Amino acid sequence: MKIITPLVVLAIIMVSHSFDKSYATYDAFLQKYVCDNGVAYSKLLKDPFVKDIEREFSSLTKADYSAFSEEEKIAYLINAYNFFTILLIKDNYPLKNGIRDITSPWKKKFVPLFGEVVSLDHIEHEVLRKEFDEPRIHAALVCASKGCPALLNRAFLGRTLNEQLNQTVKLFLSDPQKNVYKDGVLYLSKIFQWYGKDFNKKHGSHVAYIQKELAIKKKPKVSYLKYDWTLNEVDGCK
Repeated sequence: MKIITPLVVLAIIMVSHSFDKSYATYDAFLQKYVCDNGVAYSKLLKDPFVKDIEREFSSLTKADYSAFSEEEKIAYLINAYNFFTILLIKDNYPLKNGIRDITSPWKKKFVPLFGEVVSLDHIEHEVLRKEFDEPRIHAALVCASKGCPALLNRAFLGRTLNEQLNQTVKLFLSDPQKNVYKDGVLYLSKIFQWYGKDFNKKHGSHVAYIQKELAIKKKPKVSYLKYDWTLNEVDGCK
C-alpha cells in the first residue's frame, strides 16, 4: 500500500488550491448571462456561482500574481474589474438609471485584491494604466453602461489576450452607436477623449491608431459622441 507523506499531502493541497487561469466558472457565468451587448442582471441575482467566482478572484495572492506573465496579469485584472462591476450592479439592483445611481461607484472600496480591499478605479488607474502600456484595455473594461464597449461573453485569458483585445477593439470601433466614420469625420466614444493619451507612446495618438484600424487614408476630423450611461441590461440570454 502506498504511503502518503505529509509533504505529498501538502503538495496535493497546494495543487487543489492553485488559481484557475482558465477562469472556467467565470467563463461559464459570462456565457450564461452576457449577450446582445448587455448583461441579464435580473437573471443572475440568485446564482450561487457568484459567490464562488468572488472567492476565486479574491484567492489570488500577491506572490502568485507576481509569478504571472504580463498577459496573465492583464487578463486577471480585466476579468476582476468586469466581474466586480457586475457584482456592484447585482448588489444595488434594481437601478433607476444606471451605475451612477450608486454613490461613487468607481471609488467605492469593495474589491478584494491581494489581501486588501480596493476600488474599481484602483484596478484601472493605479494598476492597469500605470503598470502596463496597453491602451486596448479601454475596449475591454466595461462600466455597466450602454456607452461602454460590449462585454465579451468569455473570460480573458493570458494565452489569448492579444487576440481578445484585438477582438474587443474591432467590436467597439464597428459599433455605430459608439464610434463611426462618416463624411470625413470620426465620431468617437468619449472613452477616447478621456483616455486618448494612453495611445500616444505606442501609436502616436488615439486618432492615428483608429485611423489605421479603420483603414482611413486621409486624416479625419474628430468629434466626440454623447456618452450613454443607461444600464447595459438585457432581459435574458438564450
